[in-house]
Amino acid sequence: MRYGAFIVVKARLLACVIALILSFTFACAQSFEGIWQGNITYAGAEMRVELRLERRGAEWYATVSLPGVLPQSLDIDQIEQADQQLILRAASYELTLTYIEGADRLEGALRAENTPETIPILLYRKGNE
Repeated sequence: MRYGAFIVVKARLLACVIALILSFTFACAQSFEGIWQGNITYAGAEMRVELRLERRGAEWYATVSLPGVLPQSLDIDQIEQADQQLILRAASYELTLTYIEGADRLEGALRAENTPETIPILLYRKGNE
């Protein structure tokens, strides 16, 4: 009987750990989802940036636009999430963003392929600028 009780306790502990992991994953997804806006300065020119992030099941979907510069949004090819950080890759660019909890903003850097330079980026959830 003792062995059976031990198994029940282990099963409950495992269920709690799984629930905690799932809730953390959901919270991280919730923090990134939405429409984010900000400005970047490149070659002396300031440009408006809009990033749309959406989670569909286990997959992330994102588009980025530069209103006033490009007429259409660009799809992000690859998105990786590690805790409070997203890495987005499109064409020859990589954007690394970290969610700043409490401030509801994304901070990071944009880097063009084959260049050591990075462009700092700060995005705020649309409506919270």
